[in-house]
Amino acid sequence: MLRTPSFQKLVVSIDNPHHILATETGVEEILHFNTDDLRRQTIGTFEGPRTDTSLFRAAIQKTGQCEPSKFQIVLYDRYGQDQNKMVTFSPYHDSSGMNCACMMTIEDSEAILLQDAVRSYRCAHALVSVEGPYHLQMINEEFSRIFGFTPQDIPGQSMNIIQSQKTDILRWCTMFQTACEGQLISGSLCLCTRWCIDIRAHLTFTPVVESPNGKVAYVLIQFDAPEELDGFAAGPGTIALPDSCESHPGSSFESSSEQGSQGVCSLGPFADYSPAAAASRGGARFAAAAGRRSDESPAA
Repeated sequence: MLRTPSFQKLVVSIDNPHHILATETGVEEILHFNTDDLRRQTIGTFEGPRTDTSLFRAAIQKTGQCEPSKFQIVLYDRYGQDQNKMVTFSPYHDSSGMNCACMMTIEDSEAILLQDAVRSYRCAHALVSVEGPYHLQMINEEFSRIFGFTPQDIPGQSMNIIQSQKTDILRWCTMFQTACEGQLISGSLCLCTRWCIDIRAHLTFTPVVESPNGKVAYVLIQFDAPEELDGFAAGPGTIALPDSCESHPGSSFESSSEQGSQGVCSLGPFADYSPAAAASRGGARFAAAAGRRSDESPAA
């Protein structure tokens, strides 16, 4: 196994008590444990009071049926300190191609708890489900002010409602998928308001879990410094944003592709995007808004 700076890998037996069979070549420590010592231990070495041992062990056993998975798991280091880790469980095949063990890939988790995601943020934000059809779960007042949609508008809606013909769908999908994998990432994108005004905003995608042990269930998307593309400020202070996506330290656009079966990039909330559909939805938004706001200039 090759050394990868962002990940630590080890091979464990599928059956209880899940002995550690091998560790990543060139890695001297995992959670501050010496890898030479780990090869004589079981995964119980990483477990503690806050570890969901049932979830942890079931994920390992399911790789015996070729079922990969990924969870945030609370693991304990050599000093007894608990750490939130994103762990990928994948089938491990021997030289003959037989599925004989479980490959665990451990990385730092940048996920936040749902209770923290719903607290008040100064910037616009939306909470999106990671399960198709990627429905919006929550928006705040600043989101409504910028995009024109209210909480009453969003039931059954996805982030398609703010897409435009100028939206870089691949960039969106890559960032969304990275967050689904447990890593925080940010970058700028062109979007569209309810009144068909194209804007550029700096977006931060943060993975959200419902409990310390579990799958990423939502992605919190924050919209900073929106700027209308026609030159009119969408909010206080027009800020020129970079064209390139900037990943948070420890994350990258390639992070999802490094994880085998976990790395298929879904089109996510913009899966049904097409310019024609965007134009159609945009026209409907404009028509609906025009009747209500004929005497007003478009709000951003």
